[in-house]
Amino acid sequence: MAKLRLFFAFDLDDEFKEKLYKYQKSLDTDTFRPLKKENLHITLAFLGDIEEERISALSDILFYLDFPDKIILTAKKTIFFPSYKRPSAVAIEVGNPDKNIYIMEKALRKELAIDGFIVDGRKYRPHITVAYIRRGTAVSSDMKIPDFSHSGRFSPVSVSLISSQLAKGGSIFTTLCSRKFN
Repeated sequence: MAKLRLFFAFDLDDEFKEKLYKYQKSLDTDTFRPLKKENLHITLAFLGDIEEERISALSDILFYLDFPDKIILTAKKTIFFPSYKRPSAVAIEVGNPDKNIYIMEKALRKELAIDGFIVDGRKYRPHITVAYIRRGTAVSSDMKIPDFSHSGRFSPVSVSLISSQLAKGGSIFTTLCSRKFN
């Protein structure tokens, strides 16, 4: 029984991904390993290793989940993730003035639990990982990262179920199914 490393994610539009890609170029490549532009996303729920046979149930959840017409987001600040004390990545913290992202995340977790899926139990912190800290890099609390400056709002274009295959040089993401916002 084959297992896939799966997660649900908000897909970003190409224009916003281009802004993030330009920001990635400001990072020191000796210290940071930027994600590929096509892999930039906002994780909605990380599922971990799931049996391939259960993908259809996850697809059903995605298509029957109650979606808002649109989600309005803001890029708040650049952060070390998961924390400043033990960073493994550089991320852009995401704000959500209308709180729809949290409502949707909670509804998804509820549906996943009903169908017997176990989701990471940590508090949801919407963010966009833009780069990983290279192995062997000494990280200190005074390490500085450039700010990502983006005034204004943006909206995800869809939600996808994604398979992540760990590989040398970065993860390979494959979209298994996707649902666009209205």
